[in-house]
Amino acid sequence: MAHKAKLDILDIEAEIEAEKRKEASPKRWGYRKILFIGGSVLVCVVGVSLWIHLTGKEVPRHRDIAKREQISLKNIARLGGFVIDFEDDGGRYRVLMCDIALTLDKDGDVKSIENRVDVRSTIYKTAKRKGCALLRLPKDLLKKEINTELNNLLGEGTVKTIYFTEFVIL
Repeated sequence: MAHKAKLDILDIEAEIEAEKRKEASPKRWGYRKILFIGGSVLVCVVGVSLWIHLTGKEVPRHRDIAKREQISLKNIARLGGFVIDFEDDGGRYRVLMCDIALTLDKDGDVKSIENRVDVRSTIYKTAKRKGCALLRLPKDLLKKEINTELNNLLGEGTVKTIYFTEFVIL
């Protein structure tokens, strides 16, 4: 025997409309996910900040470096106005313009070294001897060579370090 099936057409249409609404609406992030990600970022930032604070590493300041190396402004000789011409490998003329600061071992020698012609000529001749190698080599090699030449001229240990306050190759 066949039984009649009862269908409620209104319920079926309501279910179809609900499914269409779900498919049409974009998926949204729940508030829980946003809170979870925000909380994770906050925990990471706080953790890194605490780690930096507790390790005690600080960025060195210029005053601290000067105290550590015991550099005073009294023992720095400033030699400026060097204009050195040389020819590179391609036959083109180049010009090096630089100013140099020397840290000296003794405070009293600053004015006498700044005015000495042989100190300036030693720096000039050393840079001129390097020539086009200045274009390829780092400045540290030139600093070391000038330092050894000046220490040979003035006495060993007179010049501690050399700084280029200006260094331009044209």
